[in-house]
Amino acid sequence: KSAGKPVQIDVTPSTAYASLRVTAQTTRSDSVATLDIRRDRGSTAIVVAGNIAAGAEPYTEHISIEQPPLFFATLAREELQRNGIEVRGTALNADNAQLHDAARTSRRVALYFSPELREIAAATNKQSLNLAAEMLLKSLGKQTFELGTTAAGIEVIKRQLSSAGIDVERLRLADGSGLSRQTALSTADMTTLLQWVSTKPQL
Repeated sequence: KSAGKPVQIDVTPSTAYASLRVTAQTTRSDSVATLDIRRDRGSTAIVVAGNIAAGAEPYTEHISIEQPPLFFATLAREELQRNGIEVRGTALNADNAQLHDAARTSRRVALYFSPELREIAAATNKQSLNLAAEMLLKSLGKQTFELGTTAAGIEVIKRQLSSAGIDVERLRLADGSGLSRQTALSTADMTTLLQWVSTKPQL
């Protein structure tokens, strides 16, 4: 578009789950782009600010999403409706405390088998897949305590770290990916962990 006009934005996949707050505008063709695209934590609104030169090549930004399970359920519901399939009710997150009895009233419509754990772990570490790290943490909680939650997964991690000789009382663990600012681990504890792992051929 010409300078001074709002920028043109396409969101993929197209969904009502996320909203847009756009203040960004196009500027002269010789100007430097200052686009700022972000999502505030705890919000589904995507903010687009700054500017981009008129006639510039398209710019792509990947944005994390709030509550991935609810995001997926919303996409599935919208896709079914676009194909003429009636969907009753709203999309819900099964982790919601109000849905503990959902299993008795729900019917499985699909079953998906993931790759083997060793493949998932390798991809998580190599490609730095933060969402996969969060899901692995919850899987640990499910496997050990029958609770697929972050808190349950963290408890499993603490028990393992304790067996490695680390004082878990001085740790701060809040997530599986380490993106949370509330997660903190000292270099000394990390060194202890790596030394412990080096003595375990299976790891």
